[in-house]
Formats: sequence, C-alpha cells, structure tokens
Amino acid sequence: MYAAELLANYMEHVVAQRANMSDADWKIWNRFLHETLSLAPVVRGFLRSRRGWYSAELVSMSDKVEQQAVLNDK
Repeated sequence: MYAAELLANYMEHVVAQRANMSDADWKIWNRFLHETLSLAPVVRGFLRSRRGWYSAELVSMSDKVEQQAVLNDK
C-alpha cells in the first residue's frame, strides 16, 4: 500500500502541474496517467478508498479507468 500511495502522490503532482505544461506535454503525461492507472488496480483501489486526499480530476480519471476495466472483464 505504501508503493500505491507513492505512485498516487506522484500522479497527483503531475495533475497539479498541468497548468504549467504545454498541450503536447500534457498529452504525453495524460497518456502516462491513464496507462499507469490501467495497469495498477491497487493504485485505483487506493484512490477509491481515499477520495478526499486527491484532486477530483485524478479520482475521476481513476474511476473511468476502473469502469473500463470492469467492462473489459465481462
């Protein structure tokens, strides 16, 4: 869980820096965030259990990836 928290904190920092990025840079980081969340169900669970700790943007991104993962499992 500590590793999940570290990764979630790093991802939160990336989201917080969005305003300081060019559109091209954000596109790359956004892909990183989505792909990382899709490969890390423990991180998604961590974010789900601690919604109040993180930005609405990151939590929403994680929720969307989780919904897609559920659909893919069916």
